Amino acid sequence: MKGLHNTQTIGALALGAVACLISVNSVQAAEVTGSVNARVGYSDNLLQDANDGEDTLVTSAGFALVASEETRRIVADVNTAFDYLNYDSDRVDNEWVGGFNGNLTISVIPERLSWMVRDSFGQQTADLFGAPNAGNRQDVNFFTAGPTLQLLPVGRNQLSINARYNQIDFELQDTDSERISVAAEFERTVGANSAFSLQAISEDIDVDGQLNEIRRQQASVGYRIAGNRTNISTRLGYTRFENGPDEDEGLLAQLDISRDVSANGVLTFSGGTRYSDQGDIFRNLQDTAEQIARTAVAVQTGQQFRDTNAAMSYVLATERTRINTRLAWSDEEFDGRSDLDNSSTRFRVSVRRELTRRLWVRAQMNFIDRDFGRLGRADKDLNGSLAGGVEFGRGVELSLEYTYRDRSSTNDLASFHENAVFLRIGYTPRWAQ
Repeated sequence: MKGLHNTQTIGALALGAVACLISVNSVQAAEVTGSVNARVGYSDNLLQDANDGEDTLVTSAGFALVASEETRRIVADVNTAFDYLNYDSDRVDNEWVGGFNGNLTISVIPERLSWMVRDSFGQQTADLFGAPNAGNRQDVNFFTAGPTLQLLPVGRNQLSINARYNQIDFELQDTDSERISVAAEFERTVGANSAFSLQAISEDIDVDGQLNEIRRQQASVGYRIAGNRTNISTRLGYTRFENGPDEDEGLLAQLDISRDVSANGVLTFSGGTRYSDQGDIFRNLQDTAEQIARTAVAVQTGQQFRDTNAAMSYVLATERTRINTRLAWSDEEFDGRSDLDNSSTRFRVSVRRELTRRLWVRAQMNFIDRDFGRLGRADKDLNGSLAGGVEFGRGVELSLEYTYRDRSSTNDLASFHENAVFLRIGYTPRWAQ
């Protein structure tokens, strides 16, 4: 991996224990899927130059693993995928590319005291305006750990207190940060499937390169209800933060709705506004990405900013067809750094169809429209792909994928297009099928 920080190493080791716990524990209880793969392909513009790009041969080998398990003492899940990419080019170094999301909660005293560990690892762009490619990536790691104490373990009233240590490391940018938070939440069940809650959080954030420690305080009220086909969760509150002599405050609001619109289809909506930072955005993109190894497009800053967003998604999964769509909008507003203010619209759709028991086809499209209004800079990125595959024998699959990438920008030197073709062979072991 490129230049891992100590915390990234610690996080990988700590959450590696999650995979061990899942694999060593009872196979009957655990849910595990995984595969290994090798690819060979060609790109006519690997670094996505505005002028004629360089033809490049690319080979890679990698693996993917998704696993989860829940017992009386342990709740654990892992989602990870990594590939080693070898480039036949002197302009770029070979690299590991991938992502990791791992969660582990250990019940120290059942229904009283638990300890959680979470690690999110992946890549995001290093250049503020550059597109994700072999020359514009940096590793990011977000590590979290801490205890949760349940003071009222039974009954309709629940009172919990938790403490969290967070460390966010960036490979290239100098905005690594440490965050210590303490939160208290009171929840009262008011119906068979609904609950009302009060929450207070205090965070101290120390960012490299900033003279002053940031203090963020938040108080909110929440309500959730679970129906036969619809789940609703909402939270409304107030946030205040101090950054040395500078102070700011504002609204916290969040609404999440999930609706089973058919036996196989789920529609979700989320929207809200809050003060956030780049670590929170990175983790959220890891959580919502259809492919965990996808490089995130981000603004490189350790500053707090107001994040206002809305997203809607629809997933349809039948025996032979899977459709996944997501439309998202966000607006980031930076106090004192209006040059970084930006808005973005993101849309993705993926359709996979099993033509026969062994033959499948897939079409995908991703679109991002980013606008830095005060800088007069706007970029529109379109990525599309067509793929088909066939299974040979038990667990062996051969597939061919064509990808087209295009950027149109107000900066002519940033516009480009790329064509790429990859032949892939994958193997899924019997224990993961």
